[in-house]
Amino acid sequence: MLNPGKDPDLKKLDTLHSKINTGNNSARNDYLEQLAKLTPEQLVLYKLWKPEQTRNPLPALPGEDVPSAKKWWQNLNKTIQLALMGAVPGIIGNLNGIPYTTRSKANDALMKELKDDPTTNKNTLTALNVIEDKLVLDNGKRNPDRSIISFDPNNGKPLAALAIGNLDTAGNVTWNVPGMNTTVSDGMESWADSAQDLYKNQTEEFKRLHKDGKNAVVAWIGYDTPPAPPASWGVLFTDAAVKGADKLQVALDGFQDTRGPGNGYTINVAAHSYGTTTSSIALTHTKYPVDTVAFFGSAGIDPDRVPNAAAMHVNHGTDGQPAVYETHASDDMIAPSGIVGSNLGKAVPIIGAYIPDPFGLDPREDPTDPWFGGHNFSSEGGYDTAGNVYDRVTGHDANGSQPVRTLLFASEDHGYLNQKTESGHNIALVTTGQGEKIQTLSPLKYNPDGSLDDSKFYGSNRPHQGWQPSDWDINAAHRTDPNHPLFPQPNPSIEIPQSKPPVVLPQSKLPPMFPQSPLPPSEH
Repeated sequence: MLNPGKDPDLKKLDTLHSKINTGNNSARNDYLEQLAKLTPEQLVLYKLWKPEQTRNPLPALPGEDVPSAKKWWQNLNKTIQLALMGAVPGIIGNLNGIPYTTRSKANDALMKELKDDPTTNKNTLTALNVIEDKLVLDNGKRNPDRSIISFDPNNGKPLAALAIGNLDTAGNVTWNVPGMNTTVSDGMESWADSAQDLYKNQTEEFKRLHKDGKNAVVAWIGYDTPPAPPASWGVLFTDAAVKGADKLQVALDGFQDTRGPGNGYTINVAAHSYGTTTSSIALTHTKYPVDTVAFFGSAGIDPDRVPNAAAMHVNHGTDGQPAVYETHASDDMIAPSGIVGSNLGKAVPIIGAYIPDPFGLDPREDPTDPWFGGHNFSSEGGYDTAGNVYDRVTGHDANGSQPVRTLLFASEDHGYLNQKTESGHNIALVTTGQGEKIQTLSPLKYNPDGSLDDSKFYGSNRPHQGWQPSDWDINAAHRTDPNHPLFPQPNPSIEIPQSKPPVVLPQSKLPPMFPQSPLPPSEH
């Protein structure tokens, strides 16, 4: 039997791979050229000798030479392409410059290979099962509109990107970036559902505009998100965001280099929670601008790295400002705790004094505040001028799934991206280039039993008048006077448990951007 380690061609390939691992981007082109020269027999030997190299993506750093990889692939004949897809699926399935439909086929082969391998760990198998479930229709057949455009085994903690729509042909593509505690094994199910809701709302917008949508949304779990406290307090730091930003930058620029910059498509970023921290950093470094950005439930932006919205590479909207939009629901208790938590180093007493930053935290700020310079929109729900009802967001989740709202979680269908919420509707407007059409809604009203008053225009109160122009005036009496009969009422069915009195941080020791307000006890 041949000894792969003595084959000079395979040894050269292994040496080049080692150079790539040290950050040598120039070695990538040499590696790909050498890979294409291997015979079918050598490819089999390489797979047996170095399975970790054939199953994992080539390390990709910002600045990778995607045009060269694209040309390399296009110059290969079909037989060699198919051989490489089978022999080195981890490389082909994640390589920018290769069509996404081809990458998907290679990733399908890789996932099958891993699932059939008895040495594959339990967490990876769980992730593979979750992905498999999200790729099929209810009848068990493969969903033709879904594909895996990247899959990284990542040492037993897989990373993946699930696309809804065809990234090779879509005229509108949105990267949906998640926040803390989102993994493929324990988060892709919900995150893919959120991406589907966004996709549906975008499709409806294109129909309304009488345009051929051909949109696509990517449920991108392409970085190691920090676990949720108390398992880890990494969400209060920016380390994971900085590392994730490099990966997101590679994905965004890689898409544009693969399709061709400005080649008849728009590209958008929608980001949730800690994903906004990650995305904002990435967008300060991308080679190409994106067209729109929507941040929802932000865990805070690092002003040292992202001094304002204009620092991100985002094209301008019709108002001449960067097309950056953000929202925070009043019922979202988690997002503010991440921002306040990142600033706690400024409020720790040491022998009667306060020191600036004992924990090495990177203080973050709320992008819905004026310093950021973006466009704020509401998530509180309401009625539009046509009488359509949009639900309020009742917690931090992108996809509300709880039977009832709790202190930490949104109720079913009342998350930031759920189809019928005001936030979900507005994010679809932003990511279809219509951010300027976001309306100020008239506030929701609830019946005594807690159900939503679905009588259009509060007809039960003013049956012969309907809405008046003042109903959209944010300074009108019904919006500012709590005693006014049409002042928005809280939902009586919502109860927020208080196991112990809230803790109030000393106002004098907090950064000036924070008002004095209680924090949820569970966040301390």
